[in-house]
Amino acid sequence: TDILDGLHVGSVFRASRDAAMSGVEVIQGQFMVTVDGDAVDASEDELEMLIAGVKSVMHHGALVAVYVGEEVAVAEASDAENALVEALDEYNRVDIQFVRGDQPHYAYLFAVE
Repeated sequence: TDILDGLHVGSVFRASRDAAMSGVEVIQGQFMVTVDGDAVDASEDELEMLIAGVKSVMHHGALVAVYVGEEVAVAEASDAENALVEALDEYNRVDIQFVRGDQPHYAYLFAVE
């Protein structure tokens, strides 16, 4: 369990209806980011949500794995990877890996260890 204590998982997905989760309100069509089952934020911008979710649990020396969903274009995923690298520049020794997961319903799934 010590290994799992340092592992955080999250998701970025488009809301299919208006809702509130963990005190965060989301409007149908917006993107919401959750981390460890709790809502972190909601916005029109899926990349903004990916960065917000990852940064909410970041630490120096972290490993970040991002799984790209089937609805995210290859060029868009490449832009997201570059933006995340830049956004996490303040952290030392961060290893970021993007993998084409092609999962349905989720723009991005991510894990931070």
